[in-house]
Amino acid sequence: DLRKGMEMGADDYIMKPFQMKDLYTAIDAILVRKQKLKESLVLARQAGVDKEMFCEFAKLSRHVSAEKKIMDILQGSHEIRAWDDHKDPGDEAVIRQIHRVTRIKENRIEQLRQEINSAFRSKGLPELSM
Repeated sequence: DLRKGMEMGADDYIMKPFQMKDLYTAIDAILVRKQKLKESLVLARQAGVDKEMFCEFAKLSRHVSAEKKIMDILQGSHEIRAWDDHKDPGDEAVIRQIHRVTRIKENRIEQLRQEINSAFRSKGLPELSM
């Protein structure tokens, strides 16, 4: 359910019960991420970066951020279940699969980042900060 929600466009996920500071932290992180994206998009246009490449970079970056959050949640709940001795063997497999997919996406993000930063450098623009 977590992964499905993130794939459908959720930017973050907060487990119940939560503190208001958790909500504020999540909102702040989303706003910072969106602002950096807007600033980077302006620079990408100035540098003549292919729109599809930049969109792929932005989408993968958001997915990786969400998948890391999911892994943190699953690993946290897995540790709790281990205490209760109700260990679900599927949890570890799910975490490993998400980790593998995330590593592949991170590699692609790095390739795209290098291409985008090369275009930025050629125009004397600052490199991506996201």
